[in-house]
Amino acid sequence: METIAVYWESRIKTYGFNEVSGLAHVQAAIGMDRMAAVGLAVREMGEEEIPMRFVLGHCSYDYGLCVGLLVQQQWEERMVGCLREILGEASDEAVQSTSPVGLLFFHGPHFGDRYGIADAAFGKLAEKGIPVIAAGCSVHSVYMVLPETRMEEAKTSLTEAFDLPAP
Repeated sequence: METIAVYWESRIKTYGFNEVSGLAHVQAAIGMDRMAAVGLAVREMGEEEIPMRFVLGHCSYDYGLCVGLLVQQQWEERMVGCLREILGEASDEAVQSTSPVGLLFFHGPHFGDRYGIADAAFGKLAEKGIPVIAAGCSVHSVYMVLPETRMEEAKTSLTEAFDLPAP
């Protein structure tokens, strides 16, 4: 006999919302032949104290790998220039940047034990017409890249689905 338990709460508990503003989201489509060069460049930028706040990646049948790098706005031009130099001729289409953006992220005590966390978050933002530029989820965390001008509105919307700790 197998027993399955699912934790459920009508308003999902969190440890609170965290945010970082003043960021740029740089996205690049990288062919297989350029992955090592891009990886090396990103590592070198990290060594030069150009921190990546958030790194995303997903496979693409057309390009090989699409990456999203979240950096402080002051490093946006340098990051875009570096990636365009590595990617060559097609880089104008392959490298895109959006700024200013913010990173909104939160964690919860039972996120790994229940379903519906991402749906609750993205559903609330969709109801309010708040675009999500990029997102990533792990067992206990949700990360969302949003237009910086919509961050406060996003937090207010999310409080309809998520409980925050008492101050």
